[in-house]
Amino acid sequence: MERVELAHILGAARPANTGAAQIIEEPNPERFMAAFATALSTGGNIFLANPLWRPKERSRGRSGLAHDSKRWIRRLRQVCAA
Repeated sequence: MERVELAHILGAARPANTGAAQIIEEPNPERFMAAFATALSTGGNIFLANPLWRPKERSRGRSGLAHDSKRWIRRLRQVCAA
């Protein structure tokens, strides 16, 4: 499914071509879906984080994303392909 189709199904605005990467770490299903739909409409990369991560894990993930999101994307693709 393309991003545009998913945005339409979720009732989000049509995705923009640019946008900042966003991290979603929401345990509540309704708030998660709202955050996901909003992130989807920005057009940027979306990273899902475990809301049960401890502060050190969360900090490490955020700093890695802020400094080198392309590296994170490459690594994510490697993990998904395995």
